[in-house]
Amino acid sequence: MLKKHDFWADRMADEIIARVKKDEFLNKIVKKNGYLVYDEKTPSGEIHIGSGRGWITHDVITKALKDKGVKANFVLSNDDIDPLDKPVPEKPEYNKYLGTPFRNIPSPYPGYRSWADYYFKQATNKFDEYGINAGLASTGKDYEKGVFNDAIKIILNNSAKVQNIFQRVYNKPYNKIPFNPICEKCGKVGTTETLSWDNEKETITYICRKDLVAWSQGCNHKGEISPYNGSGKLPWKVEWAAKWVSKKVMVETGGKDHFTQGGSRTIAVLI
Repeated sequence: MLKKHDFWADRMADEIIARVKKDEFLNKIVKKNGYLVYDEKTPSGEIHIGSGRGWITHDVITKALKDKGVKANFVLSNDDIDPLDKPVPEKPEYNKYLGTPFRNIPSPYPGYRSWADYYFKQATNKFDEYGINAGLASTGKDYEKGVFNDAIKIILNNSAKVQNIFQRVYNKPYNKIPFNPICEKCGKVGTTETLSWDNEKETITYICRKDLVAWSQGCNHKGEISPYNGSGKLPWKVEWAAKWVSKKVMVETGGKDHFTQGGSRTIAVLI
């Protein structure tokens, strides 16, 4: 008699389906949208082949879910609204863009819309070769389309709770309002700090600080804007939680850096 092959992705697919069946809330989402398997990549530069492990893992999980007879799809999002935060020795003329969202930085090579477009496609253009079937998304476009608006409002209305989570996990003060606007004057997102949130007007006040980070200087502009529709972004660990809820993510794994106790996933799950 043939022995059933015990494949890790099949086991994971069974666990995922069983968890959804036990949860009325997740059940409703899956009935409407299917199982969304999600991953993301910051297009900060040359992408190491080791990053491919995550994409292959998520692709295989998606295929295992489909083999179980459920609707599933894998989406990889380009985290193109993240800022350039390291000097570019091979192209020093790009150092003036430190702190600027990758999607707003010119491509280092012709034929691409932006820095983000070029480096993301370096990886995704290989997907056919690897046999990866993935829908491609843009985190920046999702912000612009208002996908995260509800989550942003919830986070800003509960800033004290978010701050408390950071303080408990890291055992040190955390007093930041968790939102980084894109400066209306210099276009940087890595140098801005939200000063206040008006939940009636639904606007934030902010400053683009010269001394906020060591790797970029802000312009000291102060402003008041709506936090919605692409005017800024949530900090990474907060953004991860917002993505799960806003995109209706059913499955997303990650490396040890994120999944170690006290890491990004710990914070995101608590949020």
